[in-house]
Amino acid sequence: MLEAYSNVYTRGPSEDGDLKLKFIFAKPLTRLANIENEIRIAERWIQHLRHDKANILQTFERYYPFIRKAPPLPDDILREIFLWCLPTEHNPTMSAKEAPMVLTRISSRWRSVALNTPRLWSALHIAVPNPIPYPHSLYDPTTGERIRPSYILEQRLRAVAEWLEKSGQLPLSLSLYDPDSSSDSGYGKLFVQSILPYASRWRHLSAQCPPDAVADIARLQPSHVPHLESLCILPTPRSLDWKNSGILRASKLREISIYGLLEGFSDLPLKWDQLTHLTMTGGQWLDGNLTMAQIGQILTRCSQLQSCTLKLTGGASISRERHQLAPIFLPKLDTLCIYEMQPQTHFFFAAITAPRLRVLEYWVYGTTKSTPSGFSSLLTKVGVSLQRLSTNPTTIEATEFLKGLWACPALTSLILRPSYHGNTGTYIENASSPTSDILLKSFSHSTNGSYLCPMLNTLECHVGANFSDEAILEFIKRKQVGSDTKISKLKSVKLYMTRGPTMDAVSYLGSHITSSMKLDIRYPPESYRGSFSLYDGLMRTSDPDPYTQLVQVPMLYRVLNDY
Repeated sequence: MLEAYSNVYTRGPSEDGDLKLKFIFAKPLTRLANIENEIRIAERWIQHLRHDKANILQTFERYYPFIRKAPPLPDDILREIFLWCLPTEHNPTMSAKEAPMVLTRISSRWRSVALNTPRLWSALHIAVPNPIPYPHSLYDPTTGERIRPSYILEQRLRAVAEWLEKSGQLPLSLSLYDPDSSSDSGYGKLFVQSILPYASRWRHLSAQCPPDAVADIARLQPSHVPHLESLCILPTPRSLDWKNSGILRASKLREISIYGLLEGFSDLPLKWDQLTHLTMTGGQWLDGNLTMAQIGQILTRCSQLQSCTLKLTGGASISRERHQLAPIFLPKLDTLCIYEMQPQTHFFFAAITAPRLRVLEYWVYGTTKSTPSGFSSLLTKVGVSLQRLSTNPTTIEATEFLKGLWACPALTSLILRPSYHGNTGTYIENASSPTSDILLKSFSHSTNGSYLCPMLNTLECHVGANFSDEAILEFIKRKQVGSDTKISKLKSVKLYMTRGPTMDAVSYLGSHITSSMKLDIRYPPESYRGSFSLYDGLMRTSDPDPYTQLVQVPMLYRVLNDY
């Protein structure tokens, strides 16, 4: 009987049953196959990650034990590291993304060390939260909430006070910027009043603020600012009695930047013989501009001058000034920035002698073929020691440009760009371009055994670059080959071309580009609109950037960065 049941469960399924089983297990079997495939992929990925991990560990295998077991750095070393984290191009801001504020958010120990290091807090840039220029942009970019100007004002005033309290008794470097410095809104005055209690510790002060705020600064007496070394006031209100200003008589004042105050400049109570930096700028729309003869008289009183920014606007007849101008000897001048606002300045430049001048910025406005600039006249006088030159070549005739460069045998850096002030100067119609193949050929081919600027190792052209790709290749190759010891090899070349590429210059250069040379050649995109575009007047995009705001560039930094 048992034999009757022995084969009940051993017989295979019928054909109909087999089809049913396949249908039932089709999806699970497919899923199982996919899982096995994913496992194989994951295993290969894990193996790849382990390989990368081994390579990374191998790169610092010798140092890994020290990293794991390194003791905490002593506080004094940590302080020195923190100081190296501070920005170098401007005073620190109160931003949490920048040192020193960011250093207080890493750990409790770092916070303690940072807060107890006065040197971290001895400099500050104060941006006045004046809502007048930005009435439609008062939103917090983090939360999106509507900003209450009064709340931001109170918060920032409190932050300034707390910041300066952390600086101990150290001398202070302060810069203050009010975006609406032309009207007495009261915002800038509040911040000036917040830093006045610390006037005895001011070392460097730069302020772009309204006249009512400037008046509080001008009224300070020399005894109030015993450590003041540099002062920059933008704009400089003419309504104030600067001739009797106490702050200009500060005993240690060595650097002074004045914008707009030109009439009676020579009567200011400055210690002229101890000035190391001087900025005198006005405007063609202002009355009472200094004549070039008067500027020359002021410069002759500054025997210690090391850097200087001048705007030559004229004010008297050229013939009369020519006879009034005395020789100008500046034995220690290192950096000079010239804004030539009127033609026929040759006689002024001919009077200058600056044997140690290394850096020159030259910007010219209003030149024509009949009234050329004084570029070559200036370089003929000061070019022999010059190492760095910045100018806008589109405002200078090609022959004059080359003539000026031939007077600069020690030039190492040539920066061709528009002025930071935004005005690119006057376009000279029917004039040949200075930035053509002739310029590059002069740098790399000898003329009667001489090279143009043989020490040149840095070339930047941000405007009017009309060089051909072939000329660029030839220029770089000849400079980099090193077969002629009379010319230096290149360290950096940056060109913003005015037309599209005709070849892949980087590929053609090949081995001539070394790790010690930086090459950056850029061409305009296809969508670029050149001069007299047929698309002028049409919107560039149907979806303008909603986050673009009309932000003013601080005049303070435009002037300070121009020398």
